[in-house]
Amino acid sequence: MTKKLLAAFCGVSLLAMGATGAQAAKTLVFCSEGSPEGFNPAFMTAGTSFDASSRPVYNRLV
Repeated sequence: MTKKLLAAFCGVSLLAMGATGAQAAKTLVFCSEGSPEGFNPAFMTAGTSFDASSRPVYNRLV
């Protein structure tokens, strides 16, 4: 009885793991025209740094 229960539990567990693998998370891709100097908008003034850090972070906070 115990071996059958363990086998059934393992089978259900493997099915559950297989179902979640099919729904992989997508990654965020940001294409910039250049490399940003940094990601702190208080210290950086270049256009690429401003585009990469402050607009995505501080857009619609208010």
